[in-house]
Amino acid sequence: MPVLGENAAVLASSGVQVTAVDFSPIQVERARLFWADLPGPDFVHAEACTFVDQDLRLRDAVYSTWGAV
Repeated sequence: MPVLGENAAVLASSGVQVTAVDFSPIQVERARLFWADLPGPDFVHAEACTFVDQDLRLRDAVYSTWGAV
């Protein structure tokens, strides 16, 4: 089983500001708990395309592990 939020955690560990979005509130909570000691990744419960459209922060990149965007 893949570790929840692993991609976000690896990027955050490298100094990247990361916002990880998942539609499942259970998965978001699991990732938050699993990576609680790692500063950086912001795990958000939302539908990915809606979040990207409504969150006005500038991004250098957006990518999807599972093809959500």
